[in-house]
Amino acid sequence: MGEWRNPINGDAAWALYVATRTLQGQQLYHDIIDINPPLVFWLNLPVVGAASLLHIPEVLSYRITVVLLTAASLYLCGRLIGSSRERCEWPGVLGLLLLLIFVSITMAIGYFGEREHLLLILSLPYICVVWCRAEGWSPGTRRAALAGLLAAVGIALKPYFILFWVSTAAYTWLATRGRPVWRDPEHLVIAGSHAIYAAAVLTLAPEYLELVRRLGTTYLAFSRKPLTTILVRDIQPLTIVAALAVFPISRLAHYRRLGGVLASASGGLLLAALAQQKGFGYHFYPGVAVAMALLGLIALVRNDPRYPLAGATSRVLAVMVFSACAALFLRTAFGRALGPPDGRTSSIRQLSAFLGERARGREVAILSTRLGDAFPLVLDSGVDWGLRTPHLWCVAAVYHEDLQSTSPLRFHPPWEMDAAERWCLQMPGEDLRRNRPVLVLVRRPLADRPESADLRIDNLAYLSQDPTFAQEFQNYRLGSVQAEFLVYERVSSPN
Repeated sequence: MGEWRNPINGDAAWALYVATRTLQGQQLYHDIIDINPPLVFWLNLPVVGAASLLHIPEVLSYRITVVLLTAASLYLCGRLIGSSRERCEWPGVLGLLLLLIFVSITMAIGYFGEREHLLLILSLPYICVVWCRAEGWSPGTRRAALAGLLAAVGIALKPYFILFWVSTAAYTWLATRGRPVWRDPEHLVIAGSHAIYAAAVLTLAPEYLELVRRLGTTYLAFSRKPLTTILVRDIQPLTIVAALAVFPISRLAHYRRLGGVLASASGGLLLAALAQQKGFGYHFYPGVAVAMALLGLIALVRNDPRYPLAGATSRVLAVMVFSACAALFLRTAFGRALGPPDGRTSSIRQLSAFLGERARGREVAILSTRLGDAFPLVLDSGVDWGLRTPHLWCVAAVYHEDLQSTSPLRFHPPWEMDAAERWCLQMPGEDLRRNRPVLVLVRRPLADRPESADLRIDNLAYLSQDPTFAQEFQNYRLGSVQAEFLVYERVSSPN
């Protein structure tokens, strides 16, 4: 319920918009610029197509698709776990499924439809197959291959997710004492699917590789944080670390191998999140979800009676960590489902109504370093997007180090910029000249937000260094102030 009462997250909204523009004939990585691999945009093509066919909003179509995927994934998990029910003690099939439902549905509030959420729901059957392999049980060739195909799609959404595959395959190899696990159907399907995907990128989206060459290094600096800061700033990475610390001292009597699979999966997902060097909360979601399933398992199942102290200690610790993390997610879930919208949501809705009234069906541009300032606002208000990029992340990336200090920010003059920064600087001006958006919204710089350094950037002053932008922006006049934005209206056309 909470997901339907609130705007969809910005990443999912942008992916839907890119898919819509692609179906309208625009070219990804040329007319639309995004540093992410193309799979997430390709997967949204049928979602947008179904929305058009059924005459429903794209966001509703996407939400229904994710719900159906989740149901299908949990059903396959139930079949895989149920095939082993005679070998299972408490919590059995029902208890394990309840844990998976909790981490994939209840905990997904706020991250619904993110690539990390998709990875989790698509990989749960694969985790069940890996558990069967570690126990020496046969999950069946067809089910294993299907689980591998679903996991392959989830892993391919981000290159970092391959660490999850490596960690779980490595645990299976160790648990089965060196059995050649790469011959198993699930791993053959994953490897084959990734080879096909790589060939598809080279054939259908070769421009992506050029974009990565041009902007890859710059993107790595975007919102980059030290490893220690990422690990200790939020309960999510700490929950994963705590689960990995508790598991070795637990003495599970029956589900030791399942615990090992969950520990290896959450460890690989933690490494995938850390490798991105940004510390965004949703990066940790799949690792936290699997870690919570591990903690729930430790708290529920019977321990080996030969180690009463270790078993009791691990159970108490598991209950404490599980309860603390679950309380935060449940509070968020109930708040989104039952509580009033927060101030940010209210202001965005007001801005959406303003844009819908003033520019519905026409192009607008929002100059901000934050994706959430433009999406899902563009979808909700019914306007078109007048830029090739969803936000000015490149500016925040280039000046990442400078923004960490309290000194006044000094922009590089154009002749001191590297090729990547010059390219990013010139793009908005070219887009204004080409698309002539009727409204340009500029986020006002704020100097009193040390926790949000990118808000110090004066985006208008920065972009005005480009002659094309400066000339085009002369056709706009300040019309009003809406929320955090200065609204400029187009009053004339260039000669």
